[in-house]
Amino acid sequence: MTKRLRRYALVFAAGVGVGMLIKDRARGVKLDLGSLQRELMRRRLAARWGGEGAERILEALADHYGDLLEDGMREKGVMAFHLEVARRGLALYRALYDETGSAEEAVDTAHELMWEAFMKVPSRIMGTMIAAARDPFAGFAAGMRWTNTHVFPEPWWRRENIDMEDGVGMDYTGCFYYDYLRRKGAPELTRAFCEMDVKQASCFPPQIEFVRTQTLATGHDRCDFRYYRRG
Repeated sequence: MTKRLRRYALVFAAGVGVGMLIKDRARGVKLDLGSLQRELMRRRLAARWGGEGAERILEALADHYGDLLEDGMREKGVMAFHLEVARRGLALYRALYDETGSAEEAVDTAHELMWEAFMKVPSRIMGTMIAAARDPFAGFAAGMRWTNTHVFPEPWWRRENIDMEDGVGMDYTGCFYYDYLRRKGAPELTRAFCEMDVKQASCFPPQIEFVRTQTLATGHDRCDFRYYRRG
């Protein structure tokens, strides 16, 4: 891999790593969100449920997170990050469900909050960096290969690479997030994570087109990822 492509691979991995939720410190069983992320979430919640409602949901989020810590699950390396992301996403979903009584609304709102507070800015930065390459698609493809190997490792993700003349493709038949959320009785929340791929791809330059037709979360036997070179 050339120095230029290696740099874009690292940028892509960093975007995913910042990803869904930033891994801040937790003090005891009390969830400690970063001040910026907490304020963004509070404002979004207050716009819908008022100031008291926002604080109520944030407190419930911390309580549910503390409950999830008691399951004793432990991971190392990058998987410790993914476990933290999954726990925080599930705690947020449960807090929203407590407030709304609607699983669908809780999933949609969790997705919106995670995107706005944690994914939107790094995804836009990543898209800008990819677009700056002489060949944006080649830089992206190199980053995708590195990320699949190092950020989404087997056996927690089961992947089959797909040969494509005009793009990069892979099918995932196993996903850590889907497996974790099923064990916790909330497989419906997986959709909130899956749809991040679509929103993130919308930040990429026009030379890259993302196409997906099925996911594990929607009852299929795989999640398909197809990135096509355009232009």
